[in-house]
Amino acid sequence: MNLETKIQTLRAEINKSLSVLARIEDYIVDFQQQKLNITHGIDEAMIVTQALTNYYTCIETLFLRISKFFENNLDKEQWHRSLLEKMTLEIEDIRPKVICESV
Repeated sequence: MNLETKIQTLRAEINKSLSVLARIEDYIVDFQQQKLNITHGIDEAMIVTQALTNYYTCIETLFLRISKFFENNLDKEQWHRSLLEKMTLEIEDIRPKVICESV
C-alpha cells in the first residue's frame, strides 16, 4: 500500500470515528432530555455509563490508529498512558497534537 493510500485510509478511519462519536453524543443528549422528569436510577446510570465507555473506546481506538500511522512506539507496560501522552505532542513536520494537555 503506497503512502497516499495509507493517508486516505487513515483519513477515512478518522471520519468514521468522528461519526460514531457524534452518534454516541447525540444518543446521550437525547437520552438525558427524555429522562428529565423521571427519577434517576440504576438503569439510567448503567445506560449512560455504557455510552460513555463506548465513547472512550472509540476515541482510544482512533488515537491508536493515529499513533501507529505516525509513531508506532508506545510503552508496552503503560500503553494507555503512553498513548494519551503521545496525542498531546506536536511532532514538527509530521502531525499536530491531537489533544491538549490537561491544565
